[in-house]
Amino acid sequence: MPVLFFSLLLSVSQPARSIDGLALSLGDIRGEGWEARGVTAELVLDGAAPSAVLRIDGLRLSAVPDETLSDISIRCPVLETGPRWRCDQGSLKAAPWRGQALAGRVEAEFDPATGALALELEGLSLAGGQLSLSLRGDARGWTLELEGRDVDAAQAGALAQALGIGLPYEVRGRLDFRALAAGRGARPRKLTLSLQARAFAFSDATGRQAGEGMATTLKARLERKAQRWEVGLEADLKGGFLYLEPVGLDLERWPARLQGTLALEEKGGLVIERLLWDQPGVLKLSARGRIEPGIQAAVAAANRLAWPQNVQRLMASVPELELKVEEARLPGAYESLLQPWLYGTPAGELEARGLFSARLQVREGKLAGLDLALDDVDLRDGENRFEVRGLSGSLAWAPDAVERRAWIRWSGGSFYRLSLGGARLEFKGKDSRFVLAETAEVPILDGSLSIDSLEFEKPGLPGMRWHFDAVLTPVSMPALTRALGWPQMAGRLSGVIPHVNYAGGELSVGGVLLVNVFDGDITVRGLRLLRPFGRVPELMADVRVKGIELERLTRTFEFGKIEGRLDGRIQGLRLQNWKPVAFDARFETPPGDRSRHRISQRAIDNLTSIGGGVGGALSRSYLRFFEEFPYDRLGIACRLEKGVCRMDGVAPAPQGYYLVKGRWLPPRIDIVGYNRRVDWAALVARVKAAIETGGPSIR
Repeated sequence: MPVLFFSLLLSVSQPARSIDGLALSLGDIRGEGWEARGVTAELVLDGAAPSAVLRIDGLRLSAVPDETLSDISIRCPVLETGPRWRCDQGSLKAAPWRGQALAGRVEAEFDPATGALALELEGLSLAGGQLSLSLRGDARGWTLELEGRDVDAAQAGALAQALGIGLPYEVRGRLDFRALAAGRGARPRKLTLSLQARAFAFSDATGRQAGEGMATTLKARLERKAQRWEVGLEADLKGGFLYLEPVGLDLERWPARLQGTLALEEKGGLVIERLLWDQPGVLKLSARGRIEPGIQAAVAAANRLAWPQNVQRLMASVPELELKVEEARLPGAYESLLQPWLYGTPAGELEARGLFSARLQVREGKLAGLDLALDDVDLRDGENRFEVRGLSGSLAWAPDAVERRAWIRWSGGSFYRLSLGGARLEFKGKDSRFVLAETAEVPILDGSLSIDSLEFEKPGLPGMRWHFDAVLTPVSMPALTRALGWPQMAGRLSGVIPHVNYAGGELSVGGVLLVNVFDGDITVRGLRLLRPFGRVPELMADVRVKGIELERLTRTFEFGKIEGRLDGRIQGLRLQNWKPVAFDARFETPPGDRSRHRISQRAIDNLTSIGGGVGGALSRSYLRFFEEFPYDRLGIACRLEKGVCRMDGVAPAPQGYYLVKGRWLPPRIDIVGYNRRVDWAALVARVKAAIETGGPSIR
């Protein structure tokens, strides 16, 4: 427009030396990318210095054909007409556009001989703030400087959309900025931007990228070279919250600084020559590499997957990357950066403290190297399933045949309420396989787990497997039952634990677990645990009971006194979230048992309250005269399916089954069960009530 203005004045001024003024009506004028309607120019020569006015009824840009600036006038009260044309103290005014009053001060200079142009526009009220513009141009190129003060970001975003400048975000807040562009012809070659944002907020249409209440300072430099833009970037992020799915950054608590040298390729790829992120209390990180076009789609796809598939999906769009975590502090780094990727895994809900550092390499979309160092880390599962204290270690991994060493140690911890002592494990490995270098001892309560072998394959990756062989040296049952909050039991828990394997989310034990308790033995075989740290773990096993002394058992649980021995089995035991959902169980007096068989009145009361009835030669009215009764055999069976127990006893009885079968000699007592189908939850409630209250009294 300034070139048009001075060109029109030049065309009318040459024959105007002997007249007071001249007006020229040019109608409509078109140029590359623009169109002006109703153009008129006036030159006034009756004063000490010439003055001029350019009027345009409507101005339209080809890029935004639906938008028109109307009633434009540029006034120059003092026009210098020497070798260079110069307008001082000029003004620009136009009809309001989208609620914006367009008016400002203009100064301009034009050299007809060289085509050099200089334009200054100040005091323009736009988007709730003040804007100024400076334009310089000649045959060698042009520069444009735009400065804004206290600009309303929401209004500016709406005006940009109206001008066809598509913004990927909805924005709010107040902005101060200074932008400088330089180029030749229609294309810029260099861009610099300095911006300060206050109470700034943004969001994309999906809500996957958003910020709120941010105070940001940004400096950016862009220069076009060959087929790409080279970018220099500095940003200080203070206050508010930044969310880039799935990562959320609390910038009020932990401000951050970003520096980088990047390159934006014409096809959309991003080359990271140097990137530094410094967020004291959370993370200090550096990166370099290359990212393919479509990374946003890859992030969105990764967010729909669980660990580690989500990370693999993301890496597929990263042909080359070296990421160095110089220092990460917990809990900040965990809550902000790690936890969003770990939801749904055993590490998804942790309380964390300590430091770690890492170095990660990606080549051709695959993990090519990982170094990890832990320094005095404390971790506790939010559901109290496990805890580890003072965790330190070092790992160096690469997918090659070079043998590397790794180690890990901790000062203490717990696993499902079981106290663990400190230990150190040394590993050696190559490719994706790590093997325990020497036997390790892990204290458990007052015993220990001696690990003879431990092997990992593909740790943290799909197809991860591990296996170990160990021996559990005796753990006292009093210590175990106290830790678990159970009634105190005598005895020991020990066993050889060979061939413990984990693969595909399933933990299996190939050996036999032996529990010595109540002067008898309990053996566990075929132990399998699905999703051990998942939301709904599932356990399966077969259990055998041999020679349990009933007096010790019933005394422990305050059930009433029963003397004798007990054998039993639980086949097809299946627990979901540690609650029984299926099994086939039978417990009974061993054949040929020669021990003393006696049952107290309180035990009889409890058995009858659970579901039995008293029968035999002795009337219920005379039970109160005897404290104990002899019996021949006792037993109970339950096959649990779909919440219902199919009940049985030690022998058939009229209309039912014997839970306790008395001897022939008086005083004889029989306890008979009549219900073959019993609700499991109701049965458990009855047993619990019998133990807690001692059962009803029979009078």
